[in-house]
Amino acid sequence: MTILTPARPPRRAGQDQRAFLLQRAQPAMTGLIDGSLSTLAPIFAVAFATRRPHYAFLAGLATALGAGVSMAFSEGLSDTGDLTGRGHPFLRGKITGAGTFLGGVLHTLPFLIPAC
Repeated sequence: MTILTPARPPRRAGQDQRAFLLQRAQPAMTGLIDGSLSTLAPIFAVAFATRRPHYAFLAGLATALGAGVSMAFSEGLSDTGDLTGRGHPFLRGKITGAGTFLGGVLHTLPFLIPAC
């Protein structure tokens, strides 16, 4: 016995590009922007208060990690993606969380450069 399923109409190139933008590029850019903005204040507050670059690096690393986890959960739980076409929530959450961590940790890397 053969079960027949209805054929899906072929997707156009414009739909593939739109899906890529909504499901991959937009969450990544949102994460990068959020990560870079949410880590600047804690990093520089610790840097100015302690005058120790290693402490500023650790504060930035912790802030980036916390922001990445927070954004991953919030983006993953925001909607199912069925109505908006934004894709699977877990994948979108992982992309946003990774982008947030990356955007935040890039601000901390200069604090590893030794002072001459």
